[in-house]
This record gives sequence, structure tokens and C-alpha cells, in this order.
Amino acid sequence: MQNAPLRCVTIAGNLLPPDLLQRILDGDPKLPGMRPCDFGLADTERISEAINRSWQRMTALWARFAATPKDPRSTQKNLLFPLFAEL
Repeated sequence: MQNAPLRCVTIAGNLLPPDLLQRILDGDPKLPGMRPCDFGLADTERISEAINRSWQRMTALWARFAATPKDPRSTQKNLLFPLFAEL
């Protein structure tokens, strides 16, 4: 692969072949799973913006969780359940 963003990627095996990675990087519209609707978003919404919003929510959640005492139940309620819902 000649593309600069992937110059540090080493490919081993065929799970993610180089041409598929290049198509993902190029935003190939014919590649399934690359449209906003594939992620449950409106067609006008940008995937990168949705990712950023999710990241902001999860980093805020982590900060609150890290600042509180922990037990297994609070970990489930305050970190794991919200994380799984976000994913």
C-alpha cells in the first residue's frame, strides 16, 4: 500500500486484504457498511461527527467513573451498561 496513512500498517494473512483497507480509506461508496444509514444515522449525518460525539460521551463517562468509589454493581451501572449501549 502506498497511501501515507497506512504506511505503518503491517498486513498478515487475508482477513483484511490491502485492497479492502484502501477502499475503506478512500471511502468507496460501493463498499457495504460505509454509509451513515448503516450505523443507524440520518443520511445527512457524518459518521466522523457521530464517532466524535460518542467519544466525548464515553470520555466524560470514564472521568466520572474514575472519580468515584467502585464496587461490582456500580461498575456495571456506571460504566459497563452505558458503554455497551453506546457500542
